[in-house]
Amino acid sequence: MEKQVISTAGNKVKLTTISKSPKLPTGKQGDTLPLLVRVEAPRAAKKHIPVDLVALLDVSGSMNTEVAPGTTRLDLVKKAMQFVIKHLHADDGLAILAFNEKILTHYSTDLFRISGQQMFAQNKVDKIVAKGDTNFSPGIEEAVKILDERSSSDKNSRVGVVMLVTDGVDSRKAAMYPIPPEILKKYPVHTFGICAHDPNVLLSIAQQSCGTYSFVDDDELGSIADPFAILLGGLNSIVAVDVVVQLFCSFRTSFRSSVKLISCGFQSSEIEVSARDDNWSTIRIGMLYAGEVKNFIAHVVIDPDTSAGTRSWGRIYVYYKDAPVVSSLIDGDGNGRELSTGKQAGDSGDNSSKVRGQVVQFNALEFLSTLQEEFKKQMNTAGAKGANEARAAQIRAGNSLEKRWEEFVKTMDDDLTDGLDLDDLKTEVEEMVNRLKQGAGMAYMCSWVSSQQMQRAATLGSADAVGTQFFTSARDAMLSKAKKYHVQLAPGGVGGSSTQPSKLEQRRESWEKLMKQAEQMLNQPADAALAQTWNELKAAIDKAKRSDLCEAMKRGES
Repeated sequence: MEKQVISTAGNKVKLTTISKSPKLPTGKQGDTLPLLVRVEAPRAAKKHIPVDLVALLDVSGSMNTEVAPGTTRLDLVKKAMQFVIKHLHADDGLAILAFNEKILTHYSTDLFRISGQQMFAQNKVDKIVAKGDTNFSPGIEEAVKILDERSSSDKNSRVGVVMLVTDGVDSRKAAMYPIPPEILKKYPVHTFGICAHDPNVLLSIAQQSCGTYSFVDDDELGSIADPFAILLGGLNSIVAVDVVVQLFCSFRTSFRSSVKLISCGFQSSEIEVSARDDNWSTIRIGMLYAGEVKNFIAHVVIDPDTSAGTRSWGRIYVYYKDAPVVSSLIDGDGNGRELSTGKQAGDSGDNSSKVRGQVVQFNALEFLSTLQEEFKKQMNTAGAKGANEARAAQIRAGNSLEKRWEEFVKTMDDDLTDGLDLDDLKTEVEEMVNRLKQGAGMAYMCSWVSSQQMQRAATLGSADAVGTQFFTSARDAMLSKAKKYHVQLAPGGVGGSSTQPSKLEQRRESWEKLMKQAEQMLNQPADAALAQTWNELKAAIDKAKRSDLCEAMKRGES
C-alpha cells in the first residue's frame, strides 16, 4: 500500500484529489465514485508555533517498582521528562502535575515559560516521590483548568496539549466512571502507558480528545524517552491549526452529485444538506505537523450523463490557520479546486491502486476497531474475576482475531484488492494475534487503532514498531536526540545493568548504521522529487529492519 511520506514543497498546505477512475460511473443512476482526498503539510514550519504542555505524571505507589537494582519505573520517567524539558522551545510553556488519587501540589507547578526555567523544572521533577493509588479524573480536570485559565492572548497564539503518563489502572474504575466528554474534547490528551496499565481506558481518553495512545513494552522501559520524542517532534513542528476540508456538491452543476459517506478514521466529519439541496461535507482535521499527510475517502454519488467532455460536479477546499489566531485564516488552494469528469489533478496510471489501497485500509481499521471494542467488554468482565481470567480472555481474543481476520480477508472484493501490497497490514495483524495469544496484546491493538485513526505516529511497544506510513523528518530527528536519555537495562528489564549490548540491540545498531550511511549518501535532498525517493528508501529500510527484528525475537534472541 502506498506510503504516506513527505512529498510537499513550499509553505502552504497542499490539497490533492484522486479518483478511482478518470471517468464517471456509467452504470445505473446513483453509482458511487470513491474520491481520495489527500491533505499534505509543508515539509518544514515557517516559524515555531508555541505550545503550552501540561505533563500529567502518575506518581502512585506502583511507580516505585524496580526494573533493575536501584532503578524504578519513576526513575525512568523522570529521566525521560528531563529530555522533554530540554527540548521544548524557549517560548513554550510547561506545567508539571504529579498525581495519584489526587493532585500532589508539592510536586506540581503552574504553567510557566521554559526560557530561563529549565533548571527549576528539572529540580521539580527530580524531587517527585511516588505513593498512593491512581485516579485519572482529578489530574485531567486540573490540566484542562490550567489551559482554560490562560489569558485570551495566550489562547489565541499558543496551542494547548496534555500528555498523560501512567503505569497503572484507575482505582476508580474509569470505564465505569468516565471523564466528562466536554472536558476531554477541549485539548488533545496524548496518553502513554507502561507496565500493567489499562490500554482500553487510555485509548478512550486519547480518542475523545483527538490525541494518540502509545505504550512501551516491559523490556523497552529503558527507552521510554522515545514515545515522548515522537510527540515532541510533532509539537515542535506544527505548521497549521484548525485545518478543515470542505467538499461542495450542488444540484445546479453539470452533474447532480452528493456525498454519501466519508471515511476518515477518527477525524471529525459531517455531511449537511441545505434547503436548496446543496451538499456540504466537512472534515475537521485539527492541527498538522510538518511533513504529515492525511488521507480520506469521500464516497460520492453522481448521476451520470452520457455526453462527452469534462463537466463539473463539485468543488473542494482546504482552510487552516498558520497560528491559532482568527485573523490568519488561509485558503490552501486559492478559491478551491473544481471537481470534474475527465482527469483529476495528479492522475496517473496507478491512481486506482492508491484509492483502493486507502479504502482497504479504512475497511480494515473499521473491522479492527470494532473488534477492539468487543474485546474491551470481554476484558472488563474477565478482569473482575482476577488476573488469570483476564489473561485467558486475551488468549481467547487472539484466537478469535486470527479466525475472524481470515474471514474478513475472504470477504474483500478481488476488484478492490487486485494488485495491492497488503504485506504490512498482514504483518501488523499477525503481531496483534501473537501478542494476544501470549496474554498481553490489547495494548498493541489499541495503539495500532489509535495511530491509524489519527494517521499519526504512535509507539506500539517500541520506536521500532512505529509505522513508516507516518514518517516525518522532525520525528526522526527528535528520536535521534532521545537516544542520549536511554537507560541500559539488563535483558528482560530486571537484574544488573548490562555493559554489553544484547544481540537484538546489536541488530538495531546495525540497521541504524545503514540508515546513517544512506543519509550521508543522499544528504537529505531539498528537491521535492529526490525527497520523495529518499523517503521511499527510508521506508524500505525501516520495513526491512522491522521484519528482521521481528524474526530475531521469534527465534528467541535477546
